[in-house]
Amino acid sequence: MNAFDILLISIGMAMDSFAVSVCKGLSVKKAGIPEGVKCGIYFGGFQALMPVIGYYLGRLFADLIVKIDHWIAFILLLFIGLQMIRESRETENVDDKMDVRTMLILAVATSIDALTIGVTLAFINVNIWVVVTSIGVVTFMFSLVGVLIGRKVGSMLGNKAKIIGGLILIYLGTKILLEHLMEIGIRQHALLYALICRYCFLNAEEEAEELIEEITTAYGRRRGERMHRLAAENKEDADMNSFLVHSEWQGKEGENISVMSFEKDRTITEVTKCAWCDTWREYGLLEYGSHYCRYIDKAICEGFDGGFDLKVSSILSKGDPCCRFEWTEGADPEFISEQRTDRKWILPFSFHCRELLQCAQDVLRKHGREEIAEEAEREFLRIFPDAIELFSKEENI
Repeated sequence: MNAFDILLISIGMAMDSFAVSVCKGLSVKKAGIPEGVKCGIYFGGFQALMPVIGYYLGRLFADLIVKIDHWIAFILLLFIGLQMIRESRETENVDDKMDVRTMLILAVATSIDALTIGVTLAFINVNIWVVVTSIGVVTFMFSLVGVLIGRKVGSMLGNKAKIIGGLILIYLGTKILLEHLMEIGIRQHALLYALICRYCFLNAEEEAEELIEEITTAYGRRRGERMHRLAAENKEDADMNSFLVHSEWQGKEGENISVMSFEKDRTITEVTKCAWCDTWREYGLLEYGSHYCRYIDKAICEGFDGGFDLKVSSILSKGDPCCRFEWTEGADPEFISEQRTDRKWILPFSFHCRELLQCAQDVLRKHGREEIAEEAEREFLRIFPDAIELFSKEENI
């Protein structure tokens, strides 16, 4: 992750704090630089603190964060927004509050989703202190400027500024909630991959196969390496048992149908229904998506480095009756069944989509083909416009 990437992350993280600071400038009488500095300290401090907490608590906290962060932000911003609107009707002389309680509520509401950024940063080679320092400084500056902009507008609007500020906070809370409630799943992941492949062929036909293999292999190895680290942290051998236990994704019931059989020296999985394959067929992108089946599982095995090999003898996306995977090592079905009840290893598909896109961007940038990722992104958002949050945080991996 280079300096430009870190700056983009910092700006993206600062935008909610900037909007709330504008609200404070609107509603606080005679707001000036001291009030701007105060907002900057609160918002910048919390935006820097939350990723550190997420970074060190890591995967054990990730599932809880993903489930509730948007609800906490929504409730807190709704509460403050309604309070501002109510106070606007009481008297023209009531000044808005910048007391510790109010500022803490706003700081938590605008920064809680940054916990997941810290969780994500824990999985890549990055200096967390450089990143959070940048986030804190940029958020401080944006907050200061936001208060000054709000003061300028607020002086023209009078007490109506409080109503506008309250409505902005309610809008922000609702936006955060709705963005998170849009469920990102296998369907979006499959489509994003196929579009990247499609634009590789449209823009770089002669080198498309090599680009796609490099992108998919980089993405798969990153997943496998992360699974290996998790097994080591859990004091498990890098064997077939831990490989199957630490799988990072889980589809909805009925999306995928597979049967697994266990023998002394091999483990076999046969997949007769695949949500990725179904999505590619639906959008007429099967010829592009099928590259995923060709490279991904072997790349994950290579990244995991468990001392066993994988043979893929048939693939659904190539017209075969099933995907058949045969690993050259046995596994304990009882152990796997018991361990898989613990969902703490599962990462949301929003994470997988961002990581896939990041791998594609890294590879394409290296080959001077950045426009391929940009075109795939535009096409993806045309189909799933509500998924724009994926790309507003695309560097946060």
